[in-house]
Amino acid sequence: MQGAGHRSAGLDTVCDLGRGRVAYGCDGGVDGRTLMGINRAWHESHRMPDRASLDQRVKWHLLHAKACGCRAIPPTVVKELQRRGMTVPPRR
Repeated sequence: MQGAGHRSAGLDTVCDLGRGRVAYGCDGGVDGRTLMGINRAWHESHRMPDRASLDQRVKWHLLHAKACGCRAIPPTVVKELQRRGMTVPPRR
């Protein structure tokens, strides 16, 4: 991921996830995971497309739920999963 990195911010560390997104409280560890459960390697290789369609967002968030525990599935995607009769995966 170009331009990504982390910097110390007091007691917290701020990790740049790219495209203006940051994660707080991460440690930038060797294995690519942070204290918040971000799987950095997965995020680097599975970029959400710019201006993603709802179908692309659903697919990305389903894969994301299996690989990374950094955040919950957004409400709009949860609604769509429910509309499709699909099970909303739990947060890791």
